[in-house]
Amino acid sequence: MKTLFVCGSRYGSTRVIGEWIAERLGFDSLITDVGDAPDPGEFDLVMLGSGISNISVLIRWTISP
Repeated sequence: MKTLFVCGSRYGSTRVIGEWIAERLGFDSLITDVGDAPDPGEFDLVMLGSGISNISVLIRWTISP
């Protein structure tokens, strides 16, 4: 299964957790930052990860048309 992990993280901890999850799933995975994410339509599974501060996510997710 082709999997995309899109991470929004201020200090990199979210990416580390994404790598940990990807390794354990054993799928063909790409882990990337929000600004570098490819078209999610090319993947079977897309996972989004963000740090949390003051009970809100750190990254504003946007959906392009």
